[in-house]
Amino acid sequence: MTTVAAATSSQSSDTSAILQSYLQRQKETQAATQAENTANKSSSSATKLSGDFSTFLKILTTQLQNQDPTNAQDTNAFTQQLVEFASVEQQINTNSKLDQLINQSKSSGVTSLLNYVGKYVEVPADKNLLLQDGSAQLTYKVNESLTGVQFKVTDSTGVTIASFNGPFTRGEQFSVWDGKLANGQKLSDGAYKLSATGTKADGTTVDLSNSIRLVGRVDSIKSNTDGTTTLGLGKLSVKESNILAVRDVQS
Repeated sequence: MTTVAAATSSQSSDTSAILQSYLQRQKETQAATQAENTANKSSSSATKLSGDFSTFLKILTTQLQNQDPTNAQDTNAFTQQLVEFASVEQQINTNSKLDQLINQSKSSGVTSLLNYVGKYVEVPADKNLLLQDGSAQLTYKVNESLTGVQFKVTDSTGVTIASFNGPFTRGEQFSVWDGKLANGQKLSDGAYKLSATGTKADGTTVDLSNSIRLVGRVDSIKSNTDGTTTLGLGKLSVKESNILAVRDVQS
């Protein structure tokens, strides 16, 4: 009887040591989880905690089954383990609520941009031309006396496929391109490369490309996996922070 009790006590001690080691690892896991702030990491951590929670229950149950009834586990140590048990459960619930808040935040981001749908916005061109609904609209600024302004549209290889002229008086200017090539062929909607050159009275030229802004109609809003939200202008996507002006109707 004494031998059996000693063996049971030793087995309980070993199980308790395993549980204590597990609890230490669990504390480290919780600390790492609290430092994570993205949706995908939160979801992954919640899955890990759920697995650890199940493991904790198995170890605790095994410990209770194998402890010596005449020499039960220290009450203080057992209470501490129950506290850790509750802490793990609370962390799982916290992660779940955090995921809900993140999803609500993404939904709110889309909702706040609904007022843009159907309106025309100006955004930096970045040397691109947006052909939308068969035409391209743009604005640019002329800061000096010019005798003409010419735009060149190029394909992905840099070959000029079309050109058109625009107003050249001082100030903010607006121009529209019909999307047609020299042979009358109509290009498909999309983004194309664009450059602009102003000609002075003495024949010299000035580059106006960096002053160009695209004008396009917002027809969609997209919530991205990284938490950001973008506006769709035909086949072009832009961030809300890039919007420079908003128009109710086409200029």
